[in-house]
Amino acid sequence: MSKDEPLTDLDRRPWLERVRDLAAGAGSAILTCSCLKRAYRDLVRDSPADIRFVYLEIEPAAARERVGGRKGHFFDPDLVASQFEALEPPRRALALDANRSVDALVDEAIARLGLASDP
Repeated sequence: MSKDEPLTDLDRRPWLERVRDLAAGAGSAILTCSCLKRAYRDLVRDSPADIRFVYLEIEPAAARERVGGRKGHFFDPDLVASQFEALEPPRRALALDANRSVDALVDEAIARLGLASDP
């Protein structure tokens, strides 16, 4: 992507395997990644870990605007379209509105996934 070219499935596989392996060895953790396709999520799910997905729903124009507002980031806003072309929205995921603040998204994900720790 730093070459302004979308990644292929073959490019993504080692990275997705690493995410899967990190999840399997982490005990309890929250990992973030863009598992755009069902096959990617299936690969990551192929683990003894309890893996659940949170899908941050956002419109392409809003995503492009966000990426364009990042300073010094390698990801070219022109590549956002390719991400949405590859996207296969998950059916088995907690869907949240990505237009909300990060703090609000984290709080809701923790609550709805039952991850809140007892005081």
